[in-house]
Amino acid sequence: MIDAFRTGALPILVNCEIATEGFDVPSVSCILMLRPTQSWSWYEQAVGRGTRRTATKDHVLVIDVVDKARRPQVTAPALFGLPPSFNAERQSLLWCARRWQELREFDPGNAAPKSLHELEEALAGRTVRR
Repeated sequence: MIDAFRTGALPILVNCEIATEGFDVPSVSCILMLRPTQSWSWYEQAVGRGTRRTATKDHVLVIDVVDKARRPQVTAPALFGLPPSFNAERQSLLWCARRWQELREFDPGNAAPKSLHELEEALAGRTVRR
């Protein structure tokens, strides 16, 4: 099945802890995380399966189904320095992290926005310091 996935004959591969560490198929373009974890290294390994660029792929879609009943958890936003439950509202996490850094530089004491909308509102309210 892995060989069929690697060649494109099988468009979707579903697995349970098989295609994580050491799994190398650069064409992977979507990771659906259904397993909560508190392990940074395991989460990075799993999401890393889709982060390799190819001539036809320059991004990966990570769909992270977060179990809110368990805390703390490693999530895709947390990998970028955002709050674990940050809602990127379909925007790139890298872009959100850059905007987050702008807010931190402008107002380090600002309460952590929970969504891109709240982050943009906080940035829109900034004023020039004299």
